[in-house]
Amino acid sequence: METPPFASLAQLKILIVPIGRIRPSTFEHWAALIRSFPSIRLADIPPDPRDDRARFLPGALAPGAVHLAFPSHPPPTTAHPYALFRPAAFVHGVIGVADCSTAPSLAALLAEFYGLLHHIFGPNPVFPLAGRCYAFDPADASTDLDVGGALDGLTVIPAVVGDKRIYLGTLLANFCGAIIGEFAGLVRVLDNQPRLDELNRFLLPTLSALDGEDTPLSPVFAASSYSSAAPFSRTNGATSLSHELERARSDSPVPALPSLTRSDTLPVLPSSSAPHTQRLPNGRPLSNAGPGGLGITSPSPAPSLPPRAPSPLAPLPQRAATASPSSSGLQGFKSRSASLALAPPPKKKAQGAMFSPSSARLGKITADLYLLSGRLADALQWYADAAGSLRGTADVIWCAAALEGWAVASVLDAWGKQDQPTPPPPTSGHDPPADPWVDLLEKLTQAVSLYWKATPTAPDDTALAKFELTAITTLYCESVVRLTKFLFAVWSAGGWGPNAFSTMMSPRVPGAFAHRLPSTGHMLRLTQATSISRTQIANVAAQAHGPFLLNLLPFDRARLLSFLASTYALVGFQRKEAYVLRELDAAMLDLVVSAREEAHSAGADYSARMFPFSAGATPAVSEFGARAEPGGLAMRENERVDGNDALVRLAKRVCEVYGVGMDLVRVVEGSGEDGADEQRVEDKGGVKGSWEQFGWPELQVGVMRETISLVELLPDYPTVAQLALTAIRRLGKYLPASEQHHLYVVSMRALATARRRGDTRRLQYWSESPLVGIEPVPLPLARLPTPHALADLRPSDAQTQVQTGLRKDPFLYNPRLQAASSGRPTAVQHETLEFLVTLRNPHAFDFDLQSVALATAGVGFRTQPMSLSVGANAFQVLRMSGVPTEPGTLTVRGCTVQVNGCLPRTFLLTLPTKEDEARLEKRQLALEMDFEMIKDVGLDARPAAKGSKRRSMIGVPEPDAAGQKFLECTILPEQPMMRVKRTSLTHGAVMLYDGETSALTVTLENMSPLKVNFVRVTFEDSTMAPAQAALAEGDLSTAAQYETEYDLVRRPVFTWQQPSGPINIPSGKTGTLSVTCLGKAACTSGTVQISYGCLPEDDREDNARFYTRQILYPVLVTVYHNLECQSMDVLRFTPAEYNAEGALDKSDSRRVLLDIPKDGDWCLFTVDVRNLFGVPFEVTLERTQEGASDGKATQVIPPGTTLRLMLPLRREYLPPTSVSEPIPSLLQRQFLVSKARLSTLEEREQRLLFWYREHLFSCVRATWREPLSGRAGELSLRRQRMTLPMLEAFRAERVRVELSVLVEDEGAEEARAAQESAGRCEVPANEFVYVRARVTNLHWETAHMILSLSAIPPTPTAFVLHEGSVTDLPLGSIAPGQSAEREVCMVLVAEGRFDWAATVRIYGETEDAGRRELSLVAVP
Repeated sequence: METPPFASLAQLKILIVPIGRIRPSTFEHWAALIRSFPSIRLADIPPDPRDDRARFLPGALAPGAVHLAFPSHPPPTTAHPYALFRPAAFVHGVIGVADCSTAPSLAALLAEFYGLLHHIFGPNPVFPLAGRCYAFDPADASTDLDVGGALDGLTVIPAVVGDKRIYLGTLLANFCGAIIGEFAGLVRVLDNQPRLDELNRFLLPTLSALDGEDTPLSPVFAASSYSSAAPFSRTNGATSLSHELERARSDSPVPALPSLTRSDTLPVLPSSSAPHTQRLPNGRPLSNAGPGGLGITSPSPAPSLPPRAPSPLAPLPQRAATASPSSSGLQGFKSRSASLALAPPPKKKAQGAMFSPSSARLGKITADLYLLSGRLADALQWYADAAGSLRGTADVIWCAAALEGWAVASVLDAWGKQDQPTPPPPTSGHDPPADPWVDLLEKLTQAVSLYWKATPTAPDDTALAKFELTAITTLYCESVVRLTKFLFAVWSAGGWGPNAFSTMMSPRVPGAFAHRLPSTGHMLRLTQATSISRTQIANVAAQAHGPFLLNLLPFDRARLLSFLASTYALVGFQRKEAYVLRELDAAMLDLVVSAREEAHSAGADYSARMFPFSAGATPAVSEFGARAEPGGLAMRENERVDGNDALVRLAKRVCEVYGVGMDLVRVVEGSGEDGADEQRVEDKGGVKGSWEQFGWPELQVGVMRETISLVELLPDYPTVAQLALTAIRRLGKYLPASEQHHLYVVSMRALATARRRGDTRRLQYWSESPLVGIEPVPLPLARLPTPHALADLRPSDAQTQVQTGLRKDPFLYNPRLQAASSGRPTAVQHETLEFLVTLRNPHAFDFDLQSVALATAGVGFRTQPMSLSVGANAFQVLRMSGVPTEPGTLTVRGCTVQVNGCLPRTFLLTLPTKEDEARLEKRQLALEMDFEMIKDVGLDARPAAKGSKRRSMIGVPEPDAAGQKFLECTILPEQPMMRVKRTSLTHGAVMLYDGETSALTVTLENMSPLKVNFVRVTFEDSTMAPAQAALAEGDLSTAAQYETEYDLVRRPVFTWQQPSGPINIPSGKTGTLSVTCLGKAACTSGTVQISYGCLPEDDREDNARFYTRQILYPVLVTVYHNLECQSMDVLRFTPAEYNAEGALDKSDSRRVLLDIPKDGDWCLFTVDVRNLFGVPFEVTLERTQEGASDGKATQVIPPGTTLRLMLPLRREYLPPTSVSEPIPSLLQRQFLVSKARLSTLEEREQRLLFWYREHLFSCVRATWREPLSGRAGELSLRRQRMTLPMLEAFRAERVRVELSVLVEDEGAEEARAAQESAGRCEVPANEFVYVRARVTNLHWETAHMILSLSAIPPTPTAFVLHEGSVTDLPLGSIAPGQSAEREVCMVLVAEGRFDWAATVRIYGETEDAGRRELSLVAVP
């Protein structure tokens, strides 16, 4: 919707129409060739020898040119009253383009051409003045070109013509000459007194035939043979209104003359019996303004008009925000340093004018025709004379039109003289010369002022008065537009010159402003060069914007608003552009909706004719708005969408300027079958802050409400949904919950309607990312595969650990094991894998998600989308599942979400890394720095505009899409699956006595297509956790730790009876496992853990792996505490020779004391057993000692009693190497450090007690049996402790040392043995004393022994004399049972007590094998 260019008053309008069945491409080709002539030189126009046509034709070799314009459509019927006032606005000639190959004859083409003219312009129009049909003959045309004579109005362009452009130029010159030649006839029709009187009677008179004249006004129709044919009448809704205008003119106080008006040329104006009241665009009544209007004074006093009734129409008021034509808005136009005052021109007297008052209007019309003819000098003279004559009259609009014509003619004249040398303008004083366009600006400003002063001349409350008010407003706005275009052309070109002239002649914007606006610096340089600022141009354009726009016709109002919006956009005033665009959108929407309602009404009439109702039937209305007969079919007509896109773009442009961008909710073509688009990378990279807020939320909310209401009237359903959802997304926090829900309902309803009506446009996902997190659901233990290496199948010493369910890692803390256990999740091929998807609804209404599906990559993953509704401002966890179809790595990239009517979108969920956190932190700091240090003004503060100017973001690294990490799952090959089919237990429970064992069986069934050839069974019970906790704490002593481990390892509650052969359970078959259950005190429950798998066929690789699964079978255990052991003791025992036959009963427990060999070293083992249960138990102690005969001690212990059991045991001696070993760990744990600090001797003693206790328990076995039921079990002795006396009683001597003392008497030949009493011997002092040691080997092996004598402190060794060394005396090799003796001679030189110790050590051992102490008391 373009406004005419500045020089449109000097352009001949030629309409090009297609004739016949010409192809569109062919028509566009020849029409473009014709339009390539912007002007025709006057010298090329042929002269006409006829005097009645040569008045406006140029002379031979005349300078200048005729400027052409090629409109795309004829002017509307509402413009017909301006035919005489502004002939340049009409079509002056029509060129028909035809293709000879598509018509049977040339006569038919010519007939169709004239018929089309009648159809377009009516039966008797003033314009066009000439018409010509150009028939192009292609090379293969078969049309009969023999017309049998000349056809006036048709020209055949044969194919043999080489350069058709030259030929067309000649034809256009002749055609322009024909148009100009008809100007003389038009003036001749007006140049008579009746016509002049009629011409001056009304404000805007029209031309028609006089009474009795049947000749058409247009020579084209006069020459047409179809003038008497059937008329091509047009339906005009203004017929009744035209008669009303005619009656108004006939009632005016002017003598009746022949009418010059045609009723069908008046515009369609609304009629109402109520008085017309001017209103503002918001609907408020316009307050009356003062008589001064815009405050412009008349250049000359206007003559008084005949008195008439007071008009209810108020004078045109002044806009509060718009300056008047003579206000400061036009001040500041300077020539370099000199200012230009835009005061109205000095007053001239009417007496010096060339024309009389009655012929002044005709002079102005003649000047217009001279201007169209290209005769600029004549036009300037006629305009000057007409303006001088009209200044003294009340014809202000005719005077203003003359000033406009004079300005246009002056521009063209200056353009034609631009190549001619001009003398320098005279200067006076120091003022610089004025710019050549200053005088033109003054004339145009005066024209605007005169239009502003004009008032209707017809009586008030008449259709004619309303029409004149509309015409005055239209002319005033066009004058402002022409002045604005003049200023913009000079400013955009940087001054007066060819670029400015080209802009004035063309309706298009200059090339520098076509694609993108120049920078602000470039605009400032243009202002400096021309002294015209952008603000001054905008102020001039603003004079055409005010409440008076309501007086314009809808189409004219929309065209004016479009010009104002484009002008504000070209000068960079985007806020004003948006302000005007809001009004333009409403105006255009009014036009479109009105046109569609008229078309719908016409369609309804057609439907009524095509589908008539039966007589007496009442038509019904269907849901689509069409009327249908009850029980019949309803018809809904297709809605027209022509022009919707342009209106929607205007609405979106307004929203963007106000800071509500549409980038978050986009409309795309297609149904989205190619796949979902991925989440866009946000401008802020996930960082948000206060800098994202722009504009006033209250204003933005109002704009969005208005825009949604306007678009709903189009209707454009996808755009309605886009705007509503954008309001929710952008302004949700400023809208109440009820309005948010209303907008959401509106958008969903619009999308449903668009989809139902076949609209292919779809919306992208509009809301924020609903995805908060994705977590894999851990597989159930029965389905969880555990990796193993084939090397683990080899036998190891830690097999018992597998049976007890303990970990095999020897370290208490192994970080590698924790790192391995925290890896990515594992799943199995063809089995369900589940994820927990956390979704968020940030809106104040329930958010319906039509489809939520997992977005994966890598291996195939079969999943089903799910739908749900998330509550307002709530989180919801969705459990989603899928099945991987192949082994490998499954990457979960995010979720694909789709809402109703929108395309799906994939939201990515990356795993944060240190690099991402550092990048986001750096971006956050950069944005905060920009927000604090950089000040953005106006629309540059919008987030979209600020994002491209971030200087601090230059060094911020962009996120690397290839380096993003996502959740990954390892998909293993298909694994077998088994279940427990049945067991031998009843209700999964077992009841036992303490120490009793019971067997149970578990039957397994293979439900997978794979075989199971590997089975391992481990167990857990309720006693393991406390024991493991105690071991982990480390507060136990070393011996207590061993006891705890022994209870876990050597006495498990459950034990698997492994089969002797390999295990193989085929698909669909069953297998049986045998498990033994031991009753253990404090055990309440247990679990049988069955690990199974399928070993690979090829196990030659060392790093080959296989996977196992587990079946957990819980067992409820009840253990009754029946017997308790206490007070264990070991005593020395010497068998006696006593005949027990007949003295003791065979069942007497004391018989075991007699049924042992009398030789040997024996000890007696005793223990007290207490019966805690209600039935008697038979307890048996059994000797299991190697090298000793079997023996048993059995007693029946009644309930509640305690009895002692005794059993002789052979004393044992353990090698020193065995007893010196540290206390072991059955779980092979390292770094077992006791918290108790023990000395070396204490530690040695602890080890002795530990090893001899273990050996003692290996020699004795305690069992029990219930006589009534026959149930039996084992009685544990592990809770009994061993003391040092027990150790000495149980440990056998390996070497026996005997000491004796020999004393020599005087006179005796042999020494005598000294008497020993209680380990003391009295010997004489200062005499030789012989200490004899006898060593006997009691062990079963021959040993090399060494004897040492040492004094026991505090023996005074200084008073002892001995011969040689008394330590490390070799005794030699002593066989078992043999003895060796050794004597040592010493003298005690003092009286007193001397304690000595004899120790025997076996060669190679550090520990003493035997020891004996002796005290010597020296007496005088």
